[in-house]
Amino acid sequence: MSDRIRGQRWPQRWRVPAFLLSLVFFAAPALCATSAPTDWDYRVRPGDNVWDLAGRYMKREVPWQKLQDYNHIADPLHLPPGMTVHVPIAWLRVGPAQARVVAVIGDAQAKLPEDGKNVAVVQGASFGYGAELTTGADASLTLELADGSRVLMQSNSELALDRLSEYGRTGMVDTRMRLKRGRVSSDVIPLSGSAARFTVSTPNTISSVRGTHFRVVADDTQDVARTEVVSGHVDVGNDKRHVMVNGGRGVATTGTANPGQPEPLPDAPTIDCPREPVTQLQAPVHWQPVPQAAHYRVQVALSDRFEALLLDKVVDGTEAALPLLPDGEHAVRVRAIAQDQLEGIDAV
Repeated sequence: MSDRIRGQRWPQRWRVPAFLLSLVFFAAPALCATSAPTDWDYRVRPGDNVWDLAGRYMKREVPWQKLQDYNHIADPLHLPPGMTVHVPIAWLRVGPAQARVVAVIGDAQAKLPEDGKNVAVVQGASFGYGAELTTGADASLTLELADGSRVLMQSNSELALDRLSEYGRTGMVDTRMRLKRGRVSSDVIPLSGSAARFTVSTPNTISSVRGTHFRVVADDTQDVARTEVVSGHVDVGNDKRHVMVNGGRGVATTGTANPGQPEPLPDAPTIDCPREPVTQLQAPVHWQPVPQAAHYRVQVALSDRFEALLLDKVVDGTEAALPLLPDGEHAVRVRAIAQDQLEGIDAV
C-alpha cells in the first residue's frame, strides 16, 4: 500500500467540496506555492507500532509520545493495518541530498561551497547544496537527484544547487535550483508528499512542478526567461503574476515584467531516418518542415535518454550534418523553434 499525504484537517461543518477546492487553488497558484504543508500521512502496515514509526521517520528529539497523542492512539503497541497515522512535517527527519553526475561531455566545472574552489565535473561525482555548476561550449551533463529525477544541463550554462534535501525515508524531496544563464531540461519523477518540491528559478521567474518534463532557459543576453512544458503542468511566476503552463505550451518573461500568456509549442517535425547504417563522415540528417518554424534545434546523443550531447546546434533549414561519431547506435532529436524563440516538441 502506498503512503498518502493530506493537508490540514477540517471540522466536518466546514468541509468544502473537492471541485471548489480545485477552483480555489487553480485561481491562486501563488498561494499554493507558498502555503506551508501540515502533515505527512502514513498508512499502517501489519506489525507497525508507534515506537517503530517514530524511530523510522521522526527527529530524535521528538518523543514518540507526541505522535501517540497527536493521533489519539490508545494502544501504541497495536495499530490496526490500514489506519492512517498523521505526522506533522516539522517532526520529520530532514537531511542533505546529493545530485550525482550520470554523464558528462566536454569541459564542466563545479564551484564548491566549502572553499570556493573549482573542480572538474566527472561522471560519478556527487554535489550537494551550495555547489554551482558551469558548462563550457559544446559541453553538457546530466544530474540524477535523490528521487530519480534528472536534469540535463546544456552548454554555456550556469546552475546553482540552492537546496537539495530529503525527508528521511518518506520519499519526499525538496529540490531548488537556480539557473543563472543557459538551458536545462528536467524530467521530474511525480512528487509524493505535501512537503515535496522541485523548482527551477531564473533571474526572471520561478518554475515549480510536481512531476513533469519541462525546459527552462535563462537568456542573459536578452534578459528573457522561457519555460517550455513538454508534458504535465508547471506553475511559472514571479512576484507579480503566476500562470499555469500545461503540456505542449510555453511562456516567456522579459525582465521584471509579468509572465506572458502561454503559447502553443511548435509540433514535432518528421525526421527522415536512414534505413541503413550511416557510413559516410558527417552524414546529413533531414526532416520535414514545420509551419511557422524559424529555426530548428538538432541534438545527438549516445542513447535516447540524451544524458550528454554529442551535438547541440541550431540550424535555419531542414537539414544538419552529423558530427564525427564513434561506431555504434546513436539517437538524434529535432525540434522546431518559433519566431518567439519558444522551442517545440521533440522528434526522436
